[in-house]
Order: sequence, then C-alpha cells, then structure tokens
Amino acid sequence: MPRGDRRRRLGRLRVQQQPHTLGGTVMPYSARMWRRMLDGLERSYPFHVSLELMPLGPDGRPVSPGPGALIAVHRSTTHPRWARFEAEAPPDLAGWRGSAPVQLAWAGFLKEQAVAAGAHYGHVTDDANIHATALERAILGVAAEPPAVPHCREVLRGYSWVTVCAAELAARLGGGAALAASGCFDEVSVLPGGQVFLRATPALEDYDGPAVQRCSACWPPCSCRAGPARPRLRAPWPGSSWTPTRPNWAARNSSGHSAGPDPCGRGGR
Repeated sequence: MPRGDRRRRLGRLRVQQQPHTLGGTVMPYSARMWRRMLDGLERSYPFHVSLELMPLGPDGRPVSPGPGALIAVHRSTTHPRWARFEAEAPPDLAGWRGSAPVQLAWAGFLKEQAVAAGAHYGHVTDDANIHATALERAILGVAAEPPAVPHCREVLRGYSWVTVCAAELAARLGGGAALAASGCFDEVSVLPGGQVFLRATPALEDYDGPAVQRCSACWPPCSCRAGPARPRLRAPWPGSSWTPTRPNWAARNSSGHSAGPDPCGRGGR
C-alpha cells in the first residue's frame, strides 16, 4: 500500500473498469480511496488502475513541472487473463541518472516483483513507456496495446539493460547456464519459476550501442512467426539509437487462471 504524508505528496488515482485506455474515474489519492479501490476488486476487476505521485515542496507546490512517479496495472483488452505491471519515475524525482545504487535498487525491485507475480517478461530501461518496448516501437510502431504481451513465452518483447526472460525462451537459448557462459551479461540469475533475470552491464549508462549489439546476438532464435496476432520481432540493426526518457520496470505475467488453451495453442495456465 502506498504510504506518505499527504501534506508532502500529491497523489492521483485512476480506475478504468472498461477495456479502454482513456476515461475512467479519477480521484485524489487517500488511504480511504485506496482501500475502497482494493475492496472493489472482489466485485469487479478493472482493466486499468494507476497511481501518480508527486512530491510537494515547503510551499505546497509540486517540486517538478514534469510528470510524477507512476505505478500502474493494465489488463489486456484482447486477452484479459494477461496483465502488465509497471512503475516509472523521472530522474529529477527518483535520482536514478548516474547513480548505480539507485539503478540497482530498481533492478532488485523488478527481480522481487517478477518472482512474486510469476512474470514471463520484465525490464528496467530508460527507453520504453507503457505503450511498448523500444524494440516493439522500432518494428511495429506505437499501438494502444503491445500485441506481443500474450505471446511473451514465445517471443521476446525486447531486451533492455535488465530483462526478465520467460523460462520457455531461456530454454531455447540453452538455459541460464548457457546465457551466463555467453559473456553477454553482467548478471544472470535463474528465478524460482524458471524465468531468467539478465542485467547487461554494471550501470544503465553502460548499456550503449556496443553493449546492445552484444546482447542482441543472443536473441535471434526467439523471433516468432509473422501474422496479425504473432508479429515477427527481429533484432535491431547495428547502430540503432533510442531516446532516453525515464527508468521503467515492467513485469508481464498471466493471472494464473486455468481457462483452456490460450491463443498460442498452449494449454491453460
């Protein structure tokens, strides 16, 4: 549950019950409204919930004119059993730019949440947002919902400074031991659910062109077949560049319900 002194932090909670990205109910954050939202999950599970936070200065005004920190959960509108869990914060609020300890704390948070949620994909990066990974944007453009979310056990949605790779994809690459032996990553950890946590370099700033190309060499076997529901994702071209925005961790996972075959032809989860 979010904590903080309301006199020092401004919060805005948005709940969208319908499968649309716009609209919904927007309200100031308070412990009472947060509890009401959580209690309402038993009656109706929403498609989108987001909490935006902004620290306030001594004068009671926001400390930054830019966006605040954001925590959000988005259910897929086409495959509602799948959800995306996201958190992001601009550098002037979180102090992550140039700070390896803060960056590693974000990486640790992703690892912790990926284990807790059983996530099949996750990342920490400064070149993605809620609409898609950098790889998806480069190849598919911007979509209201990343089309590869329900297929993330068959195709890697992107490779970032930190990436959580589904167990099925890791197996196609030889498993965690083979990924560690490749020398492409600074850290390789196999999570309890079989997913593999990969950190490419010691710090986010080190994940530049050569490091991206080195890591991309591991992933070509993870592309999927072309088709409207299975976009073909290829490795970016050498020398590609992306505009940094803010650190973002995102864990993607299924809800865990067993409901028959999924669109990829696999059994229920």
